[in-house]
Amino acid sequence: MPYETDKRVPIYRIYLNAKGKDKAKIIEEYITQCETVGQPYKLKYAIEDGRDDEIIILSYGEDLAKNIGTIEEITEGIDLGEPAKLTGRYKERIGIGEEYIQAPIHSYTETRLGLIPIIMQKYYLDHLDDFSTYLDEEHKKSGEFLLGWFKEASEDLGFEIGELEEDDTQERRRLENEQFAYDNNIEPDLVSIYETACKYIPEAMKKYMSEHLETIEPTIIENYRLACRIYGISRNGVFSQKTEEILQQKQTPLQAREAELSSLEAEEKKISEAENLIDQQRAGQNIGEE
Repeated sequence: MPYETDKRVPIYRIYLNAKGKDKAKIIEEYITQCETVGQPYKLKYAIEDGRDDEIIILSYGEDLAKNIGTIEEITEGIDLGEPAKLTGRYKERIGIGEEYIQAPIHSYTETRLGLIPIIMQKYYLDHLDDFSTYLDEEHKKSGEFLLGWFKEASEDLGFEIGELEEDDTQERRRLENEQFAYDNNIEPDLVSIYETACKYIPEAMKKYMSEHLETIEPTIIENYRLACRIYGISRNGVFSQKTEEILQQKQTPLQAREAELSSLEAEEKKISEAENLIDQQRAGQNIGEE
């Protein structure tokens, strides 16, 4: 699975959607800052505007937080556009993709492509009636069969969960996740997925999407994120939960300054309170001495 990353070395692609002069400013300042501190860098950019990934910066794992901090500092005050739709998001406007440089390789693209059949099958099963003009009778029956089978699988898992010992929390979580998948018309077993509707859904989806793309796009993206949750990749689906934790813990330069100021203010307040208490004690002693 793409999210099993403990023994692999991650590298990252950082995506920025900036146009014209903003794009040139970001590129120039990023290169200048890296060269000033002696930090190696790799990036590429589109000469002509018109992409969601105008700038792509390659970052190794140990430099991710540093690179994100540099990019946030450079882009402060710049109105970045939306990153490509299925990239991971940091602070909404910075796209991130995770890749690996040792086997087994699951690149950013491979991770996304692996989820496409799954989310297409879910959309198909959730909207079976909408496909009536795109499928023959045999394929319609296959979809109905899958819906019934998923329902039965969910009920069986519910029984298994009810039979578990109270302290068997790990197995309970596993079974509940599988049940959640079946309840949402997602096959939790990646081996089985290719033996089901995915054999004929691509052609039907191609025809259907060509006529309904704007309508179904938000649902497809939501299905993608739901599949990520089920398979444990992360809420973004393009990098591991470990990377997500790193990003959640990271402070921006502004947040770091605010935290430092807050800490100094708290320390100053404690000192002031202590000095006041000492003054009060001294005043009391003086009164007693009189």
